[in-house]
Amino acid sequence: VKWPSLSKRMLARNYRISATWERESILLQVRGLNGILLNSMAPIPPVASKEEILATEEHVLETFYPISPTIDLQEVNVYKELNSTGFRDGYPYSHPHTLFFLESANIRPDRFRPEQLRAKMLMFAFGNALAKAKVLYGNDPQVLEQPIVVQSVGTDGRIFQFMVFQLNTTDLVSNDGIKNLVWIDSDQNLYERAQCIPEVKKRVVTKPAGIYGFQPDTFKKFLALYLHGTV
Repeated sequence: VKWPSLSKRMLARNYRISATWERESILLQVRGLNGILLNSMAPIPPVASKEEILATEEHVLETFYPISPTIDLQEVNVYKELNSTGFRDGYPYSHPHTLFFLESANIRPDRFRPEQLRAKMLMFAFGNALAKAKVLYGNDPQVLEQPIVVQSVGTDGRIFQFMVFQLNTTDLVSNDGIKNLVWIDSDQNLYERAQCIPEVKKRVVTKPAGIYGFQPDTFKKFLALYLHGTV
């Protein structure tokens, strides 16, 4: 009741994203299943102003030279360059809002490390934004009239990663011109530790089961991203 626009959203699972672009004569793509996506009937408004976007033109991107930035990417044969948001034309909740990634493997070594999870979040936030941009503006590389914002939240249940990505341009061939923007708030603890069973010494419960060191500011950040565009 407090935020009626929340009723104009939908969660989607098991949808397949496809986004293709060219970078320094190399064809790249993000493709496949990703996290749970919160879709909206209306896009998130741009986070950076026009002045901040124009200022990115002077920014010099870091390089890995002489190492290729694509050195550890999987190389495949691409028979069809596909760009798809994963949803049919006319789907009312057509704007990507927030991606949620939960690292839920029971064995800790099987989970992504925080830096790996952030890379995954960035890759799919970019892929969803690029696929949407090509639906709206076509496949020709260009600076977007209206930037596209996609958020990401990643967590193992205790440590949270927050990300906001703003796609300003689909002209990704070179290092020149307008750049895209990303804001990252990493390694935010929701709580310090969870006591699954009580700690007992000499038949006396010294530490009852429960959560210790709860940090409400982390949940406030989660809620702020969820409510973005409604307040």
